[in-house]
Amino acid sequence: MKEAPEPIKLDESKYFHRTVIYTRKDSEICLVDMHDATLTPPLDSWLGKVVELADGQHTLKDLYTFVNGLYKGNPPEGLELTLSSVVGRLIEGEIICLTNDPVDLPYYLALPAEKQDTARATELMKQDGYMGFPKNSGTDA
Repeated sequence: MKEAPEPIKLDESKYFHRTVIYTRKDSEICLVDMHDATLTPPLDSWLGKVVELADGQHTLKDLYTFVNGLYKGNPPEGLELTLSSVVGRLIEGEIICLTNDPVDLPYYLALPAEKQDTARATELMKQDGYMGFPKNSGTDA
């Protein structure tokens, strides 16, 4: 019999922010690969929700509180472990990162791609040297 994995314990006081451009296609969150605009892999719903919420202005504690609130006081068993696992996978895939302080995201990360002025976003990415899609990310983040 397999033992349950050791719970991932993350510092809930850390702020979390996305490092990738995302878009919403129908009801799914997808990552936008700046090197191949046709490649927008849909994320698992939990991964997508965390990416969407990763605005740099909220802590992991805020995330846990918000998601718990979605269940109106009756969260499923293991919800915090699930969220910690999701956050860990997104960090490992370089899709989000944690910081000690709030982060103001640049224009091209602050908004979903479909709400951006493409010319402005492209110019700002060039100015910032933003390379886009992490090399080791993908739908299995």
